[in-house]
Amino acid sequence: MPNKPDQKKALEVELGREAYLNAFILLLILLVLGFLAIWALWHLNLQGWLFGLAASFVVIALFLFILLGGFCSSILAAGQQFGTAALVAQLDLVVGRQLRQLFAFDFGISRLSVLILANIAICQGRLLDAEKLLKPLLTSPESAELAGTNILSSIENGMMAQIYAWTGRQAEALVLVEKSLAEAESAYGLDQSEDQSIILAEAYCNAGCMLVFIGDCERALRVLLKALSMREKLFGESSEEVAKALNNLSLAQRESGDFAAAEESLRRAKRILETEKKDTTGGAILGYVLDSLAGVLLDQNKVDEAYELSRRALKLGQLDEHERSVRLFTMGRCLEQKGDTKAALTYYDRALKNWQEMQGFKHPLLERCRKSRSRLG
Repeated sequence: MPNKPDQKKALEVELGREAYLNAFILLLILLVLGFLAIWALWHLNLQGWLFGLAASFVVIALFLFILLGGFCSSILAAGQQFGTAALVAQLDLVVGRQLRQLFAFDFGISRLSVLILANIAICQGRLLDAEKLLKPLLTSPESAELAGTNILSSIENGMMAQIYAWTGRQAEALVLVEKSLAEAESAYGLDQSEDQSIILAEAYCNAGCMLVFIGDCERALRVLLKALSMREKLFGESSEEVAKALNNLSLAQRESGDFAAAEESLRRAKRILETEKKDTTGGAILGYVLDSLAGVLLDQNKVDEAYELSRRALKLGQLDEHERSVRLFTMGRCLEQKGDTKAALTYYDRALKNWQEMQGFKHPLLERCRKSRSRLG
């Protein structure tokens, strides 16, 4: 019988000194808050049994928060509280994970925390830092064991595929895209519940975008049309999730040269988010759509409308480093086509600066921006 893999060794992740410092500071803050809460309860002059019950509740709540920090971090991330989510994830990996090892359970909680930190690192342009975080998950024995019971492995492979694609390793990215799709479809085959349907549709969206980037637009169109169809059935034809799927679909349509279809998809997405007020992200999703539509209109020499859309996109949403650069590049293209060379150069330079600060970043848009900048002198 094979030996049980050493979980601590298998899931060991390099966090760095800053993560440990953040974790212990947050732990200290939580302990102080817990003490102050109990002190306040004591001064309320409650009956002994009631004080004991309330104080026990505070202690248990604090203990469970630390023990299950990965779940708490994922909830915070889902609520767009990424900074706080990162702190809680660091606390979970430094302290919570050690507690769970004492009780001999984890249930993928540590993996959730790693995924939160890796996703934030990608958004900040720290691609190589994110790769270091994810690699132990992909190579650990636990990855294979958990793949059949949850979707974490599919998410891990999808995130690593994005890192590989953005750092010029398309062949490695394609392998992980295939693996991510296979795992999501396998999980759906075992459990065709609504939750698994949502996860599979998300996997199709992510894989389709990666396939566009890798250059397989024909397959990307098929995958993204599946994603759109599933989301229409799951969320309704005028939902935010459908708008996001339409934006992704437009990428494949645009790269295939079908600008009319891409424009149609994006105008439908714009209508859902703008007219029907379905954007719950504070304008972030609408910003993506407006910028994508501006790019498609520029491809068709519809400069005036593209410029107005690009101006709006720059003002909207919580941008990650790559998307911020994309929007700056789009505005540069608008200004260049309007004949304002000086302003266009400024936007190209800003886009290039952001992209060049991303770790190991290699992207076709970066090369296009460089060429545009060189062309204008």
